[in-house]
Amino acid sequence: MLRRGIPERRATAIADQASLPMAAEELHLFPGIDALLRGLSPHYHVVVITSNHGDLVRAALEREGQSDRIGDVLGCEAGASKTRKISRTIARHHQPAHVYVGDTGGDMTECLAAGARPIGVAWG
Repeated sequence: MLRRGIPERRATAIADQASLPMAAEELHLFPGIDALLRGLSPHYHVVVITSNHGDLVRAALEREGQSDRIGDVLGCEAGASKTRKISRTIARHHQPAHVYVGDTGGDMTECLAAGARPIGVAWG
């Protein structure tokens, strides 16, 4: 939406409205996410940056026993721009490397713009 000229504040409001009807029970983690988090979380600070609503993602992580592996969830209520959310996360967490796992070309573009290293997956 931002690329189409819709102001971030309006895009966030639209995303909020679109995601609210989805119940947390309808949101499921992709196969393999539990193993990925189990492997990463003991060694890295894991932050979920999503276009979905953060409360829905937190509820799904809690329901599937993964919430203790996540440091934070930045959903659409934290802004529409993943570049900004990734940049804020990098500024807050001083680690030697920052990677972003995403499933779209837009994810990869925003990740690179924020200065993180992209890892592309095909689960979305």
